[in-house]
Amino acid sequence: PDGAAPNRPAMSAAGVTVWLVTFWGLTTCAEAETAISPAHRLWSAGAGLAHVEASSLPIWALALLTLGGGALLAVGGWLFLRRQNAGREQRQKEAQREASSQRFAHLMDSLDDVIMISNEQRRVVEVNRRAEAQYGYSLAELRGIELSLLRAPEARADFEETRKVMEVGKPVLFQTIHRRKDGSTFPVEISSRWVTVGGEQLSLGIIRDITGRRQAEEALRRSEERLRFALEAATDGLWDWDLATGDLYLSQRYWEILGHKGGSPSTGRDHWERMVHPDDLPQVEQTSADYIAGKTPVCQCEYRMRSQNGDWLWVLSRGKLVARDAQGRPLRMVGTLSDITHRHRAEAALVASERSYRELFNATTEAIFIYDVASGEVVDVNEPMLRMYGYGSKEEVLGSTAAAFSAEGQLHLQKAPAAPLNSGQLGSGARVFEWQARRKNGERFWVEVSLRRARIGGQERELAVVRAISQRKPAEAERERLLALLERTPDF
Repeated sequence: PDGAAPNRPAMSAAGVTVWLVTFWGLTTCAEAETAISPAHRLWSAGAGLAHVEASSLPIWALALLTLGGGALLAVGGWLFLRRQNAGREQRQKEAQREASSQRFAHLMDSLDDVIMISNEQRRVVEVNRRAEAQYGYSLAELRGIELSLLRAPEARADFEETRKVMEVGKPVLFQTIHRRKDGSTFPVEISSRWVTVGGEQLSLGIIRDITGRRQAEEALRRSEERLRFALEAATDGLWDWDLATGDLYLSQRYWEILGHKGGSPSTGRDHWERMVHPDDLPQVEQTSADYIAGKTPVCQCEYRMRSQNGDWLWVLSRGKLVARDAQGRPLRMVGTLSDITHRHRAEAALVASERSYRELFNATTEAIFIYDVASGEVVDVNEPMLRMYGYGSKEEVLGSTAAAFSAEGQLHLQKAPAAPLNSGQLGSGARVFEWQARRKNGERFWVEVSLRRARIGGQERELAVVRAISQRKPAEAERERLLALLERTPDF
C-alpha cells in the first residue's frame, strides 16, 4: 500500500538472521508486536523468536492472509527461516570437514616417513611435507612426477616387477635405492599397496630412509669380521648360549680345539654336557649358576672336555651375560674357550714327579715361579721366566716376592702370593686370573696366572704358571666393544 516502508533487517535470534518486511509504516519489532494479535505473534517481548507450534503456523498464515498483505510476511518469514537453518547446518558440516582435513594434513606432515600416493599412470598425486626434506624437491615439483624418476638408475630394473606384485592386490615390503634432486642416492624401505578412493585406484606408499640402519649393519658386519679374525689369531673358540632355549652356538674354532674338522655351529646344551668330563661338570654348572645369580663378578672355569679321538683336553672357558628380559632374568651368555692342555700337563707333571720336574720346568713355554708358602719368597724359576721378564740369571730373582714382578698400584701380598679380587676359585685348588706384570726394565705387560699349591721336595710350595697375553688383550677389548654394541642395538 501507499506509504509502505522499505525492506530492512530487523533482528538476529539464536544465530539465525531474521528479515522483517514492514508494511503500513511498521518499522520496528515493537510496532509489529502491537499490530499483530498477541495470540499469534512471531516474536516474544524480548525480541527473540517465539516457540510457535509447527501445526499452528499455517493457520496463522491463512488467518493473516484474509486480513491483507501482512499474510505474505508470515509465510515468507517462515519459509526464509527454514532455508536459513538448512544453510547453517551445511556450513557447520563443511567447517567440521575442513577442520578434520587440516588435522589429518598436520598429522601426515609430522611423520618422519614419506607418505606418497600415486595413480595407475605411476605419477605422484599427493605427498606429505617430509618428502621435501628427503628428496630436495618442492611439493609442487613432486606432484605429478613419474615414480621411476625417484629411483636411482641402478635400481630401476626391478621397478616393473614390484608393480606387478602390487597389481595382484598384495601389499609389498621391499628395499631399494632412491635418488634426490641433486643426484645423490640413499637406501629406503617401502611398504606399498593399492587402495580405492572415490572409485579410483591409487597406490599408497610409506617410504622410510634407512641410511642409519644400513650404516649400523655395516659397522656391525665389520666388527664381527674383526672379532672373528681376532679370535682366530688368539686361537680361542667362541660360544653363544641361549639360556631360554638351551641352544648353543659353537664357532668353527671351538670345534677345531676339540679335534673336529667340521662340527655343527648349533647344538643343544645336553649334547655339550656329554662332552664335559663327568667329574668336572658339577663344578662347571656351579660356576655358571653363581655368576648368573650375581655371586661372582666373572664367569671363568677350567675343566676337561672329550676330544674327537677320545682324549681329555683341559680348557679354560670365560663367559659374560649380554642380555636380560624386562624382569631381569638372564637370556643370553657369550664367551670364549682356550686350550690349556699343555699348561695343565706341565703342572701335573711338576706335581707328580719331583725328580724329573726340572726338564719339564724349562721345556714349557710359560714362565714358572715357585714360592715358599711361609715367606712368600721365590725359591725357583724356569728359564722361560728369565726370558719373559728380562733377567739374566736366577740369582737376580731368587728371594724376591711377587711385588718385584708386578706393576705398581695393583693388589698383591707381601708374603704368600694369592689371586687378586677378580680371581675365581677353581677345581683342584687352582686359581686363574689376569695380571699386569713388570719386566726388569720397568716395562709393563699383561699375563695370565694360574696359582696352585703343590708339595715339591716334601715342602709346601705355591706354583705360579704365567702366560703372556699382551697380544690377546686387543682382541678381548674388541670383543667387549662388540658385545656392548649388541646390547645397545634394537631388534629389527
